[in-house]
Amino acid sequence: MEADVIPRVIDVFWVHETPSMRGVAQVWKGRQLMMLKQVPRTEFDQLFPDRHILEGFTGALVGCFVNDAKDIIGAVDHRLEDDWSYVVMKRNREGQFRVVNLNAKIKKRSDAEAELLKTMKRAEVT
Repeated sequence: MEADVIPRVIDVFWVHETPSMRGVAQVWKGRQLMMLKQVPRTEFDQLFPDRHILEGFTGALVGCFVNDAKDIIGAVDHRLEDDWSYVVMKRNREGQFRVVNLNAKIKKRSDAEAELLKTMKRAEVT
């Protein structure tokens, strides 16, 4: 591991806290390393152009994540001071993203992000 990398452990995730690796979570899926990475809103919008509809239910998206295959996406949302939520979506057989998990009323952003990453990991294997 590079000297400037300070990993933050979240369950079975290593989330790297360096400028080049910020927002990248490495998850072992069986023997294969699965990458979940934080992406800009513009990239999220390319994958899911109906984001504005989603924000009507969840609040403003403040963190967007995708997996390597770009078939699972997730976002952390913020509506009020202590009301964080997240949504995880997975592509169905027709190629449309469908919600597989939505959770709200989380007190801290860090908790919402940790739950989001765990849920994205579970969505990979189901």
